[in-house]
Amino acid sequence: MNHFKRLSLMSLFVLIALLLSSCLGVEMDVSINSDGSGTVDMAFHISQMFFQMDPEQQDVPIPITKEQLESSYEGVEGVTVVDVTEKDTEDRKTITATLAFDDFSDLSKGDEDMFEGATLTKENGHTVFRTVLKDAVEPEEEGDMSSSDPSQEEMIKQYFEGYSFLYRVRAPKKIKSHSIGELSDNDRVLTYEIPMYDFNSMQNSEPLVLEVSW
Repeated sequence: MNHFKRLSLMSLFVLIALLLSSCLGVEMDVSINSDGSGTVDMAFHISQMFFQMDPEQQDVPIPITKEQLESSYEGVEGVTVVDVTEKDTEDRKTITATLAFDDFSDLSKGDEDMFEGATLTKENGHTVFRTVLKDAVEPEEEGDMSSSDPSQEEMIKQYFEGYSFLYRVRAPKKIKSHSIGELSDNDRVLTYEIPMYDFNSMQNSEPLVLEVSW
């Protein structure tokens, strides 16, 4: 095997590791009441191959089992795990859950990093929801899923085909401004949705921030 073939094989192994350590799809639906309380409905789609990896390599900022999610908020005052379900198919595991919170800031007190850095604040007479959906990523940085090899790129696209990254915010009144995403007809629901492949391969030089004000 020549030098270039070895490099190609190594890059393929790295690529496979990145795929296995990534969610197939993520859905977050945050409903906020006028007093700052609310609910979060979430769904995570994870490859079954991920669970065959070494536990030390299973480093993702989301709960990967029903038990992990329930224990994450055990003892956290102000947050209730309303419902958690876990469904297995041959190729993936889907975890869906509903959390209820008295104050949005309480969600960041869980053991997972799902709401790390997410805030709900009062600014100049408006309520502002803000969260970082994706940290800045530079080309060739670890975790970047873009590929200069067309065959590898096609393999990645097929792996994530049909899955998306979705983040939805439901406000108690009309939304006045937002950074990204689309508004509903009644201006009270903001939805940011992007194919999972595009989300993972995005080379954003600045953090991708979702900000909604009402």
